[in-house]
Amino acid sequence: QKDSSSSKEQLQEIAKTIYGKGWIELKEEKEINPATIFQQQGRAFGLGTDDNMQEVKVETDELGITHYRFQQYYKGIKVEGGEYIVHAQNGIALRSNGKLAENLTINTTPSISEADGLNAALAEINANQYMWEIDNKYYPKGRLVIPCISSEYDFAPENFCLAYKFDIYCNYPYGRYAVYIDANT
Repeated sequence: QKDSSSSKEQLQEIAKTIYGKGWIELKEEKEINPATIFQQQGRAFGLGTDDNMQEVKVETDELGITHYRFQQYYKGIKVEGGEYIVHAQNGIALRSNGKLAENLTINTTPSISEADGLNAALAEINANQYMWEIDNKYYPKGRLVIPCISSEYDFAPENFCLAYKFDIYCNYPYGRYAVYIDANT
């Protein structure tokens, strides 16, 4: 279990300024490596031992600023919306911004099967014809994810759950839907 006051103290050790929620100006003298910031300073960002940040993209803009984009995973499952960008120059992290889900305690073993989840998703969509009925490559496969279920997109731990995510392509009525089904209920 994480101690949030210790996380805040650790963040203040590496941060020059914290702008509201999500934006942090880092102390250059700490010479934080942007590629390993979460391995070295994860607790400062409120990450626990079950959290992992995976680098998904690195780009350098015309000003010479390199942007490292990370995705949060909890016990190996993607936390949707848990994304953070570290902005660096000359190999030193200068700023960072994004949102992370802190203090998650989610059971990552689903109680319902993927097939039952798909049946629930199809009942919700209730299309007359699905694209996989024309071409089997569109048959929906469920992926376990951890989405935020708050209508205000509040990243409090109680607003996350384990879910199957299905991309469902319909021919009639035509459309594509991302459907989330709680993997436990």
